Amino acid sequence: MNEMPRVSDPNVCPIGQASYTLEEMATLYPNGIIDDTLIPDAETNRISSTLIGLRIAALANMPTSYVKQRPTAVVGATEDKRIETNMDQLIDNDANMYKSLQEEYCYYEQRYRFGLKRFLELATSRDQGDNGQARSMLSTTIRLNQRLNAVIEVMNYLAQQRVDITNTNKEDINTRNRNINERLEKLKDTKRKLESTGAIIQTQKEMMRYTEEKNNHVANQVSVWVSLNVLALATVFYVYRA
Repeated sequence: MNEMPRVSDPNVCPIGQASYTLEEMATLYPNGIIDDTLIPDAETNRISSTLIGLRIAALANMPTSYVKQRPTAVVGATEDKRIETNMDQLIDNDANMYKSLQEEYCYYEQRYRFGLKRFLELATSRDQGDNGQARSMLSTTIRLNQRLNAVIEVMNYLAQQRVDITNTNKEDINTRNRNINERLEKLKDTKRKLESTGAIIQTQKEMMRYTEEKNNHVANQVSVWVSLNVLALATVFYVYRA
């Protein structure tokens, strides 16, 4: 029989073993993202987002799982502490998760391709004794097809999660950019003033204004001090006369 067409690009999944036993084909990927709780809906033939969400939440609490909880970090000064996503750690986690998802997908694809090829061989055999094996292989192949679809459904769910995280951070990023731009404009304005030809004159005017205000303040203090001394002398003179 001719080679079965590939399910994915040859650069995504290697060919795999020449053959698999029924037990090997039925075994779940170790510590994988798929289990038998991810059952497709009978009407839509798709796994509900609720089931996928429950599975992802459960995996995130398992140390052996490649699905990790969203990493966070405390940033800001003591009086302005806040918790934000640790983007460096998130990138590392996502890179590892992408690699693991690809390996899990290929694990099922390799067995699915063999199962489909073997089923067609048995189903077209002239030996009536192969019918039972054909039915068994068909059942296993259908299960592998469901697991392949489940991996894709979970990939889509995780991708949407990342979109939601990005949208959540978008407004905060825009606000910070606006604050930075406002500060930048103030710095540019100060720079323009310092570089202008009238900068020295303007500085001298400001210094003269400051000096005048300081002199007025000192004069007021002196007046208050003189008034207090005059009052004190008058009191002493009054006491002495009495």
